[in-house]
Amino acid sequence: MEDYLADVALGSVIHKAIRDDSAQSAPLPEQVKREILETDSSLLSLFTTEAFPRAPESEWWIRNVPTYASRHFCQEFEEAYNIKITPKSKFDVDLDSMFRFVDEGIEPVKACLKAKNCGWYVATEPALLFRACSLFLPLERKGRRAVWAWAIGDLSDSTLQMKLSES
Repeated sequence: MEDYLADVALGSVIHKAIRDDSAQSAPLPEQVKREILETDSSLLSLFTTEAFPRAPESEWWIRNVPTYASRHFCQEFEEAYNIKITPKSKFDVDLDSMFRFVDEGIEPVKACLKAKNCGWYVATEPALLFRACSLFLPLERKGRRAVWAWAIGDLSDSTLQMKLSES
């Protein structure tokens, strides 16, 4: 939820920059403005649930919430705002598969390796992979650093296994 709230705040800063070129030392190039507006258009179809009607209609990123999200986000959002969002995400599907592997006796680190090496959704971004692996690997600080280094490509699979067996 922290990432979501940071994105909402960043959305406000970006849209202020688009509207008010005079307050900047270097106005946003038109190409950047177009790309932002194209991204907005693609996100509008996901942010259809009006949750904060007091926010201006033009600030849809504040006024509306995603139609669906991961289970964890939905739970946090409901606890904070008493607003339900449908739990549905590829992240959850992959996480469930990883937990199933572990329940079947596969070492947790091998479930992480499988997710990355098979190109699962959780492996599309280092932060997603790190989060997925951190949710079910019992990690101390040293282990979390190793998983992050592996997720960004700075550690090999075998080095990750070695480092996690040490911690």
